[in-house]
Amino acid sequence: VTALIYPAGELTQASGPYVSGAFAEGLTQGYMTMDALGSIGFGWIIFRAIRSMGVDCPRATAKYTLIAALMYAVAMAFVYISLSYIGSTSSYLGSEFSNGGDILTAFTFNHFGAFGSVLLGAVMVLACLTTAIGVTTAGSEFYDNTFSKVDY
Repeated sequence: VTALIYPAGELTQASGPYVSGAFAEGLTQGYMTMDALGSIGFGWIIFRAIRSMGVDCPRATAKYTLIAALMYAVAMAFVYISLSYIGSTSSYLGSEFSNGGDILTAFTFNHFGAFGSVLLGAVMVLACLTTAIGVTTAGSEFYDNTFSKVDY
């Protein structure tokens, strides 16, 4: 929200590999966050949560899973559009950035100071922790169901 109200600068032209292949480069760099794999893990957790609430009808399960997936897609789209906007307006903060993490750190420090950098670190730890827990839980349930004779 801060990026929309107080951008670091004006929108600038893409540079480097983003000039000719912005989507491919963004997908490659974004895939390193494991959001695609994390969504599969969370999908399994959502599916199991819906079932544990007593929803046994396949049509109702599909409906609630679709609602959750749409909410996730909208939230992730907002996050990635916001990150793209921050990246495209932050060239005035410097040119020594090697990746999006450097840009986000500089943007946060520029707008919120040292406290913002600490807060960004805490948010990143929590975001990664929830993804790790989700993938671990989904994997554990899968292996428990598949290899029920082997304890984990």
